[in-house]
Amino acid sequence: MRDWTISKSVWVTDRGFSSERNRRYLRQGENAYIVGEKLRSGSPEVKAALSRRGGYSEIAQNMRVKEVRISDTERFVICHNPEAAERDQHIREQLVAQLTTEIEDTGQLSEFKRGELRGKIADKPGLNRYLRTTPAGKLRLDTAKVKAEENLDGKYLLRCSAPTCPPKT
Repeated sequence: MRDWTISKSVWVTDRGFSSERNRRYLRQGENAYIVGEKLRSGSPEVKAALSRRGGYSEIAQNMRVKEVRISDTERFVICHNPEAAERDQHIREQLVAQLTTEIEDTGQLSEFKRGELRGKIADKPGLNRYLRTTPAGKLRLDTAKVKAEENLDGKYLLRCSAPTCPPKT
């Protein structure tokens, strides 16, 4: 590799490397990046990209993509795998059924027992994602969160700074 003359590179990283500081580092010189982004990061850019209307382009039997420009130098590519979407839906339905069973009749429990159950559920991220606690301390299924998660089925998100790199690559 020492004999190669590389003037420009495109870094490809996973979601654990997506901080702004890391992205700035990867762009040094003429370099670019393709970085996995966390769908649930809460970032205003991610929310805007996911809410952007527009159709997907099919690039393979099990992959559709949608490109969303967020600035002159960055864009998101939203990838959707219909097979993974079915799997995600199935897993969510199982989790919701399990949570519903676990919190059924908890209104009759003492506040201490409900808190104890709440703590056990908090240790299970899949279940905890769909649990909400009312101001009175009652445990309920967060139907809004379940609905929001449906929109993420089968999707993953890439952030790209290479302006000429087509989404199909």
